[in-house]
Amino acid sequence: MNPVAKSGLSVRNLWRDTLASTQFLSRLPVHRIKRADTPIDFSKSAYTFPLAGVAIALPSAVTLYVALTVGLDSLVAAIIAVTVHLFVTGALHEDGLADVADGFWGGATRERKLEIMRDSAIGTYGTLALICSIALRVALLAALMRQMDSLAVVALYLSIASLSRLAILQPWAALPPARPTDSSSSDNKVSSGLSARYGSPTLADFIRALILSVPALVVILFGVGIAPLLLALFLLEATVLIVSHVTLKHVGGHTGDVLGATQQMSEIGLLLGLTIAI
Repeated sequence: MNPVAKSGLSVRNLWRDTLASTQFLSRLPVHRIKRADTPIDFSKSAYTFPLAGVAIALPSAVTLYVALTVGLDSLVAAIIAVTVHLFVTGALHEDGLADVADGFWGGATRERKLEIMRDSAIGTYGTLALICSIALRVALLAALMRQMDSLAVVALYLSIASLSRLAILQPWAALPPARPTDSSSSDNKVSSGLSARYGSPTLADFIRALILSVPALVVILFGVGIAPLLLALFLLEATVLIVSHVTLKHVGGHTGDVLGATQQMSEIGLLLGLTIAI
């Protein structure tokens, strides 16, 4: 048997898993995919998050290019692009960031923090976190536009989308789940944690995701050089480690909201590193 096919890296599996990850991370009209008539285990397709990130960012990247081509100011173009991205993702990661901010700093105990994170209402901490996150991403993207041509910015934008989705896998695989994972019934699994529903990606999944992230790294390397790439990766990893450390301190493990916050902070770290170094 072909070892590539045996490991799940066939073209067919890659396509199917990328569609599943795109469905998981966005509101793009991707038909529901099943594995042998069983529910999707999104942790098994998580290695394609870097590819799904590109697919998810493509509409806003095209919007960004068109906005710059017709002569819109870089700040206006950045606001439009980020707005389109919010619609495509359904503000999934932003919701996670807001819930984390409200829960971590609005609750006195671990149980209360997790309870707040489940609440759909948004509080002061969550509102401020969203304002800061969106403002930083818009401002940093606009700063990149003022330093580079349109196509180069679009290529970097897609690469950042890919790498920030890769970052999600690190705390998901490395941290224990914050909520129970031993629920036996489907109803209990829905009310428990992310890992109870979908499991966690393995080290092998993370390595495969790293391999699929190589094109994004190459784009940044040849687009802006080795120094900006290294600084961007340093700040990316720093944000992931900081979020992971704070998460362990507050709730003792990952949740879906933590993964969303990780993506947001990673995107900001990448944008910041590139803006500083270019």
